[in-house]
Amino acid sequence: MNPYLRLIFLVAILFIVPSVFARLGDTPDQCDERYGSKYTEIGGQGFWAAERKYEKGGVQITIRFLRNESGARIAEYIGFKLTNTTTNRMTPSKIEGLLNSVAPEWIPITLITPPPVNEKLLPDPKRTLNSSTAKKRITIEQSAGLDKRKAEKEALDRQNLLNSIAAKNSEIQVLKNKIKKITTLSTDTAWQSPKAYAVSTTSSLVLFSAAFLTAYDHQAEIEKARQAKEDSSPLPGF
Repeated sequence: MNPYLRLIFLVAILFIVPSVFARLGDTPDQCDERYGSKYTEIGGQGFWAAERKYEKGGVQITIRFLRNESGARIAEYIGFKLTNTTTNRMTPSKIEGLLNSVAPEWIPITLITPPPVNEKLLPDPKRTLNSSTAKKRITIEQSAGLDKRKAEKEALDRQNLLNSIAAKNSEIQVLKNKIKKITTLSTDTAWQSPKAYAVSTTSSLVLFSAAFLTAYDHQAEIEKARQAKEDSSPLPGF
């Protein structure tokens, strides 16, 4: 078989049968079964126990393992990177296939856009007032007062809504920043499912579990406490 056609065939197999790949929760032996026994491994750098790199069908696969309660290593982070982006792209269909192999439903991680304002001008009593009768004047003034109170309530409700959206967007932005630090991918294309997160570019896709994010947060707290201790300690000799 032509080497070029063979490469295309292998890449097609990788993405047509995603259920065979991209399994969070796999053991090292299961990863070998999926990607082959040829890999490079380094010890954990940070909060993960170890990292393995495989290559299959023109795709480099990076897997990071955490230890579970029994001490066994479990894949909680899987990164896919295309080695030849000239002839291959991480298309939406490929991304969807890999995401579906981890969870059936994913929600885009995007900032919330406030709904548009329905502008409604209050009636001007000076223009609508009919001075011919006092009864007419009172009715219009009362109506204007009701309209004003309604507008004030709508304005308050909208401000509360905007405050709620701003608070939620702040949480979303913190999550997006964490994802960028974890994956080192500079992109706004990210998703979440109940137990996992994903981020993609035109050449890469990274999946990691909620357990991996929790481990990242724990490590960040340890580093923050260590830095605070160092900052509070006087320099020797001073």
